[in-house]
Amino acid sequence: MAKPPICAIFLTKFDVHKGYELIYYKSIDNIYDSKDLEFKSIPSGLHSVESDVICFTKNGKIPESLLYGLSVFKQNSLQLKDVVDRSKVKMYSLGILIDPRHLKSIDEFKNWDAKIYSCMWVFKTELTSMISEFIQLDTKEQEDDYLNKFESFFDNYKYKNEISKVHSSPQITSEDEIKSDHMVDSLVDIIDDFGPLIFKIWKISLLRKCIIINSIHDGNHNGILIGDICKIIFCISLISSIPKELQKRLEKSSKKDLSDMMFNKPIYNICVNDIDTIVQMDTNYIACTTDQIITERKGIYDYNILLSKECPQIINAITGDNEYATFRDNEKFQIIYSQFNHDSNNNNNNNSTSIIHPLSSKVSERRSIQELIWTGLSWWASAGESFSSHNEIFANEYEFFDNISNDKVERLISLVGYFQRITMKIFLVLIDRIRVGNEEGNEYDNDIEEDEDKITISFDPHDIEEMGLDPYSNGDCEFIKELVEVWWGIEVRIGGYFDDCCFCP
Repeated sequence: MAKPPICAIFLTKFDVHKGYELIYYKSIDNIYDSKDLEFKSIPSGLHSVESDVICFTKNGKIPESLLYGLSVFKQNSLQLKDVVDRSKVKMYSLGILIDPRHLKSIDEFKNWDAKIYSCMWVFKTELTSMISEFIQLDTKEQEDDYLNKFESFFDNYKYKNEISKVHSSPQITSEDEIKSDHMVDSLVDIIDDFGPLIFKIWKISLLRKCIIINSIHDGNHNGILIGDICKIIFCISLISSIPKELQKRLEKSSKKDLSDMMFNKPIYNICVNDIDTIVQMDTNYIACTTDQIITERKGIYDYNILLSKECPQIINAITGDNEYATFRDNEKFQIIYSQFNHDSNNNNNNNSTSIIHPLSSKVSERRSIQELIWTGLSWWASAGESFSSHNEIFANEYEFFDNISNDKVERLISLVGYFQRITMKIFLVLIDRIRVGNEEGNEYDNDIEEDEDKITISFDPHDIEEMGLDPYSNGDCEFIKELVEVWWGIEVRIGGYFDDCCFCP
């Protein structure tokens, strides 16, 4: 795959006497400033980090534009034993900046923003090679000479006002890309780390909430590497994106401008100096940070996802409460988890979900009493004929993951395809209900009522079930209400047996 054009290259350093420094910087026509690069490109707790790959964003040359950057950090102090001369300690980051506006004329990036959000990752190998060589140099003269190599690198990849032709698949699930090292290659591990909470995260991202992810560091700065957190927010943005084949139909169904809502925009490695930028943003985002003070600033985000070795948490910024996966989400996840961990030599029922994820009971709601009562009454009234089979309810999960192989690429493609499928399932039902309601009005059960300033659409539990959600969960009912409000500006009323048998108001 051809590399995207860059607009700047830089070298930063942490000096044990002087602190953070920008050693070298070059940009196209000197029109891109270097503000804060020394802070964004070097990891927090750097003394205990031997190396890291850091994605970040910074303000561009015009208001409300973001540049995407990548830096590779290396230090030698952890290899030096009994260091007396601190001048021998070297801590450097080498990085690049990319202006997304330079990618709009390149075929590969035109219609799929996920390509833009991960475009800088393709430079990781070359940056790693150069900084690894640079840090081994012994003298200042050698270091100055090596800057010529940075110059050549910049001249080779800089934006030249020419339309580049890049021939590859526009979808992020290209098998060749995944095999060659991509930001999505951690998706399987991310799913495992979050457990059933991944479904809750997917939902709040579909609501285009502003989300900040951070990790807890202990006294020795042992936490998740910045590069790994950046991969997490990219993967969340990816699995909660609107599939390309759905976008035009969705835009046509709504009176709102949805052009900036097809993805929850990732903002990598924000620091304290970015707070003003975040406050002024008028769009949704999912960001990561290592600065705890940012999560203490109220009003700039809706949810805080806190990463820890014990158990991740989703904290609602307004209520301060932890939020959980639904019982149905947990059932879905257990199928996926069991299939990923099944013994191919075991001849037991492939639909078994006996392999329980260790976080399941900690992050999921229990089955509601309302569901137990309703299913019991329904079974009695219909002599057991009203129930869908387990395989029917979880058809998507078994279609994508039943007897899945151990091949990493197959698993990654299956996970991305699965989340695209369940996203389409929700939106297609909603688009259809809104269309029919508009056409038939009050003659249709799921009618749309129009007031002077407000439109209300009614759903029954079968609609919720058809979307693949839990009709007994207050969380899923509220999710649908807010989803329709966010994407269509329509108020939702949920009726039917919810009034008596469910948590939904």
